Amino acid sequence: MTEQQLIEGCKKGDNNARRCLYEQYARKMFALCYRYVNEYEVAQDVLQDGFLKVYERIHGFASQGSLEGWLKRVFVNTSLDYLRKQKYHVSVDEIALADELREPDDVSGDSPDIPSEALLSMLQKLPKGYATVFNLLAVEEYSPKEIAAMLNITEGGVRSQYARARKILIKMVRDYQVQNG
Repeated sequence: MTEQQLIEGCKKGDNNARRCLYEQYARKMFALCYRYVNEYEVAQDVLQDGFLKVYERIHGFASQGSLEGWLKRVFVNTSLDYLRKQKYHVSVDEIALADELREPDDVSGDSPDIPSEALLSMLQKLPKGYATVFNLLAVEEYSPKEIAAMLNITEGGVRSQYARARKILIKMVRDYQVQNG
């Protein structure tokens, strides 16, 4: 099925189109959910919730942008909704941990050659608040203003959490490079 056929089929409630949409995008959307919630079973639940929202809201998709971009937005918001329900927030301990790291912001030299599994593991070790902001800003490319609105924090808070997440990641990358030559 073409993308347009998938959209039209889902709008009509066609279960075959829904199945095709799921099969085509489930892996990517699961990876996105997992980056935010950091637990396999929870990510599966968030994925299912996200697809239910997609099927309910597909009528609102105006085909002005890409379907995948619209889906990502639905799944990011579903993941953030889950985190909000868990009442996650950045704790004083997380801020203290980040403040202990006084590494410079610049990573000198060439880009590190680190396997994607190792980088994902590093992202998963970040405190949840920092990981969420880092994913939204660096991976999903939302603006600090958009992130602030999504998370109900200030733009300064977004920038601060991003900078702290980056410092922690830089330290992890350097440690990885030392350990793995």
